[in-house]
Amino acid sequence: MIKLVHLKVAVLAWLVVSLTGCGLLAPIKTESKVGDDSQVYLTKTAQWKLPPPSVIPGTLNAVQQVQAHYGDQTYDLLFQLEKPSNDRLVIAGLTLSGQSLFQGDYHDGVLTSTVSPLVGRDINLSYIVSSLILAYGKPDVLSRYLDDAGLSLTVTPFEDGHSTRLIKQNNAVVTSIKLIDPDANGWPRKVIYRNTALDFELDISTLQGGFQ
Repeated sequence: MIKLVHLKVAVLAWLVVSLTGCGLLAPIKTESKVGDDSQVYLTKTAQWKLPPPSVIPGTLNAVQQVQAHYGDQTYDLLFQLEKPSNDRLVIAGLTLSGQSLFQGDYHDGVLTSTVSPLVGRDINLSYIVSSLILAYGKPDVLSRYLDDAGLSLTVTPFEDGHSTRLIKQNNAVVTSIKLIDPDANGWPRKVIYRNTALDFELDISTLQGGFQ
């Protein structure tokens, strides 16, 4: 089980774009089963088990710019996100200059990650996968997994170009996810992900691609 002390480190996985370096050090590669031993904290007291990639409908391929806010700090990075099949989700994180920071391959219940030594070996990419699944996954399936964690999900349908997902614990909102400006395939061109329980926010803008 992920220790709560690692929460801040996991959140800081989003905040590595200020790093520069030589790129000569060997990357750190880890492999872990995504199950009871790798549940992800959504609040300081509630964890959930990651659903399979199939919770995100269809296939997708997208390039995104992500602005992360943690406390009074703001950082920027690029994501390359791909879901080629129902059992696989692949993500790569880069600096705006194109320097590779991490890669994650979530396949058949196993998350394999390769992380630049500039980022460090304590980064847990399960948190990044979790945020993306919550933003793009099918609400009815997400609800079942969140219910098991003692959390609830309410979704407002798209109206005036946006929809909102609210995750609650004991009737208090702990995470809000605003999906904005969907394209013809239902892919939101912008996502504002705000976790008030853990005090971080992600502004995700799709530069190209989406659901295929």
